[in-house]
Amino acid sequence: MNVARTGSAKLRDAILTAANISAAEASTDIFRLNSEKNILVLSTPSITRAGQYNAISAIHIDSQDFQLSPYVATPEGTSKGVIHGIPAYDTPEAITASIVTPANPKALQARRMGTTSTAIIVFDGYKVPPYIYYRGAEYRCYIHRQKMEACLACGDKGHRADVCPRPNPTRCRRCGDHLVDSSHTCEPKCALCGGAHPLGDRSCKQRFKATPPRGKTTSLHKQWREDSAALSSPPEVTTKSPPTSHEQHPTASQERRASSASAAATPRDTTQEKKKASSRPSKWVNWAAAAASNSSSPSNELFELKQLLNQVLEKR
Repeated sequence: MNVARTGSAKLRDAILTAANISAAEASTDIFRLNSEKNILVLSTPSITRAGQYNAISAIHIDSQDFQLSPYVATPEGTSKGVIHGIPAYDTPEAITASIVTPANPKALQARRMGTTSTAIIVFDGYKVPPYIYYRGAEYRCYIHRQKMEACLACGDKGHRADVCPRPNPTRCRRCGDHLVDSSHTCEPKCALCGGAHPLGDRSCKQRFKATPPRGKTTSLHKQWREDSAALSSPPEVTTKSPPTSHEQHPTASQERRASSASAAATPRDTTQEKKKASSRPSKWVNWAAAAASNSSSPSNELFELKQLLNQVLEKR
């Protein structure tokens, strides 16, 4: 089925009929066509209706039945992984029940990718576990990398073979040229990169979609890293130590030394001052340093003076 030729209104009516939802109930739902991928995107504020849409397996249009494979869009703050080799007879409900279990605590959703034996899993957070358990059987889980979609049925780019609007082959899968006869000979040519290999070959350098370069990640990942860093490091609280008598009342020689040092400040002098400053105790300390220096606090000195006074009185 070609979604662009069928039209949004006709598809909407067929989907509402299959989901047993009235037009009044779906008045706030939005139906949007993606003609390049040959898919339909549906948005609804109702969780109940979302479940009804997700349960559709086929729709009836113009005396024909068309199979559908609906799935829920991935929420924010999640990551995707894939496993290969799940049974072909497993239903969508069986796949979900086999993966979203206490054995896989981070798994939120799971579905089959089209009609393949690969399942795509949505995990909570940005880390994909190396293994997951499918009805107790251990499967190697790989990070999902979005591929450049190319159809092996018609040879065009932008959609997969299971959603091809022209399932009858019109182009050669090897060279991409329009078919003249079924017995023609040709050299392979990839429709994605133009290389000397068939479309969809594993050696294709443009098989996967380009990821953003390092240092230019999305705002969501950047915000997640900033929030994680803020939570992992406690806030630093600075306390100023009590000034000494020399600091409160500097002598005349100290004032002269300070004025001469500021007047002769050079890059070399600045470096020397930094070295001297590193050897002297800092006036500003964090909360840990303040807690560790209890021996010099005024309260401890007062306590020691009281003890000394009591000892003197006892001797008398």
